[in-house]
Amino acid sequence: MAIPALLFLTEKEWDELKRACKERAGWRCEYIYPSGKRCTSHEGQTIWRGEYIVVNGKPQKKITIRHVHGCHTGNDPENHNPILECRCPRHHTEVDRKNEKAEKPSWYRRGYQITTTDKLLEEVNARGVRIEEQEDGYHWRISGREDDGKCTTAVGAVGAVILDLSYLLEIRERELQAISLELAQLRQQSQTFDEL
Repeated sequence: MAIPALLFLTEKEWDELKRACKERAGWRCEYIYPSGKRCTSHEGQTIWRGEYIVVNGKPQKKITIRHVHGCHTGNDPENHNPILECRCPRHHTEVDRKNEKAEKPSWYRRGYQITTTDKLLEEVNARGVRIEEQEDGYHWRISGREDDGKCTTAVGAVGAVILDLSYLLEIRERELQAISLELAQLRQQSQTFDEL
């Protein structure tokens, strides 16, 4: 995530703001849980993330050092004097994700919905294609065509129908090109007869 305050501050000024924020907080995360307790994470804390490394043939816990961040909690990129809070990486990420979610609509609002097989077939069948479930799979037929097809899943049948329709479209386009060429030749012959 870009640092909005850097639009107005130099890198040095930003670093000074972050350091002042951490010192003010005693180098401890300032996040307060709903229970009212403050996060116990602090600068220099040794943590084990459940990973092991092998040293001299023996497994040892992989220890890392936690560093706190100066977190821009007020989602106000135009602010020339941003207010920072000291946060551990986990709670800093939560702030960033919260801001991102506010700007980005959810999957459901963007049109991603759970679709049942019945709903999928209902929508496809309403558009000139017939897909029906039978004992040996899903059978489809496109309106105006003699042949049909079969697939083991509804989604596979829909995919096959789309492929068939694209082939049909390609055939129709070639037929149209041939007719256009024939029409152009007829016009040319007609002009030749008119000139005689």
